[in-house]
Amino acid sequence: MSEDALRTRLAELDAENATLRDALRRRESEDALAVSRADLLTIAALNEDLRRANAELEESRMVLRGSEERFRAVIEHAPLMMWVNGPDGRLEAFNGSWAAYTGQNTSEGSRWDAIHPDDQPRMKALRAKAIAAGEPYVYDMRIRRADGMYRWHALRVNPMRLNGRIVAWIGSASDVHDLREAREAAERADRSKSRFLAAASHDLRQPMQSMFLFAEALRARIAHDERGRETLVMLERGLETLKSLLDSLLDVSQIDSGAVTAKVEAFGLLPLLQEIGTAYAPIAASKGLDFRLEAGCDAHVRSDRMLLGRIVRNLAENAVRYTESGHVALRCREAGDGTLYIEVRDTGIGIPADETERIFEEFHQLGNPERDRTHGLGLGLAIVQRLSRLLGHPVELRSEPGRGSVFTIAVPRADASSQAAPEVVTEVARIGHGRLAVLVDDDAIVLLGLQAAFEEWGYETLVAGSTDQAIARLEAIGRTPDFVVADYRLRDGRVGTEAILKIRDLTGTAVPGIILTGETGSECRRDAAAHGLGIAFKPITPRQLHDAVHRHLGADLP
Repeated sequence: MSEDALRTRLAELDAENATLRDALRRRESEDALAVSRADLLTIAALNEDLRRANAELEESRMVLRGSEERFRAVIEHAPLMMWVNGPDGRLEAFNGSWAAYTGQNTSEGSRWDAIHPDDQPRMKALRAKAIAAGEPYVYDMRIRRADGMYRWHALRVNPMRLNGRIVAWIGSASDVHDLREAREAAERADRSKSRFLAAASHDLRQPMQSMFLFAEALRARIAHDERGRETLVMLERGLETLKSLLDSLLDVSQIDSGAVTAKVEAFGLLPLLQEIGTAYAPIAASKGLDFRLEAGCDAHVRSDRMLLGRIVRNLAENAVRYTESGHVALRCREAGDGTLYIEVRDTGIGIPADETERIFEEFHQLGNPERDRTHGLGLGLAIVQRLSRLLGHPVELRSEPGRGSVFTIAVPRADASSQAAPEVVTEVARIGHGRLAVLVDDDAIVLLGLQAAFEEWGYETLVAGSTDQAIARLEAIGRTPDFVVADYRLRDGRVGTEAILKIRDLTGTAVPGIILTGETGSECRRDAAAHGLGIAFKPITPRQLHDAVHRHLGADLP
């Protein structure tokens, strides 16, 4: 018999017992009436029923006491720290594990002594709210061990109900201190890694930027020297490889720091994939591979054009890198739920099942035991995973070693009518003639490189190492600049946005400008956006700088 049924039966027997006693008292009070034989028999039967009811009641009480004792014994001998509270939350008992752990026999008056003082207010408030609502509650708090050390525990408290009424609260505590410390250590290590990547990439970008700019300036000097042009091409290839590695470091640190935000819009997918195909088809052809853009990709999607492009580029680059024969293909297929699946397929080396998770880790590479840096840093898929989470575009992998891989990106479809108008691009070289560019950077080498590049593009230049120097030189020539390029971090804690704003104040015109930066955080991005300035991250190639200037000049172009 269950405990609830047992208690119900006890209540019924008590009621019968009371009925029998009332009947006896009525019979005894009827002394004016003759007691018939039938009445005596009835009284005898009632007495027998009363005796049996009392015996059954006592047996039920013994069963109930035994059940309660077993329950208490289970609590008392449980290896987990446990306790029992009354319906109002007052302590009834802590078990032996609690006493052994805390080194004290806890009572209602001392029940908070083992709890860390900083955790008590939050825990008491949560407990009071849960008891008032009659709901279970959970929380983490520090409990003092017998040796005086506080350790984190996960506490769970549940109500015990009988006939719909709370008769007790049962609590337990599990030691999670080591697990919590391990998680915090992992989070600290991750933050430290991101800070290291940001610092390392920042320190390397400055000289890298000047190398790009001087290489561009060198081009005109060796226009008629075939060997010199070949050497410059090799130099630029080396610089591009180095830039790609640094960009990967920058991408990881920017994403992890929260500096990358998605600008979601509707756009046609086909031009983006065609651009990627145009970029990678020659590379694939040089390896004897066929790079295909298959039909079915002329849909419209909702995503961040640049970030989605980065995901597909990274996957395409990996596919070409790890495929020695056959083909690489970009393919699209639609689902009935409004999702478009972009597939990057290859007939490459494939990925073993036990590596399908690890390939998304930083610096993990397959088939590159020599750490050949022409194969990258092993950050491409780590960036893919981060960007897919940022955009909410799940990436799935199917692969078979020796036969190839298929990476699939799930992207929401969009109505073609909601597509943003495409940007019109004109020849950027035309924007230099007759224009004055003010260049502000406290790194002399980068500044000279900027000057050399802009002068090659047909600009007149005014260079300065600080805001004050730029203002003084502009006042001396009395001319309003057409464009300003300023490094974000200048000497004495000043920033490039200040330099551009002061130039605007001096000239009384909203001079357009671009901030060059090696910053990975969001501060520079917000500052530039607040004043309508463009932003470009170092190292930037001359071609990219051209494009950035063009985009920001926009309608001012002839």
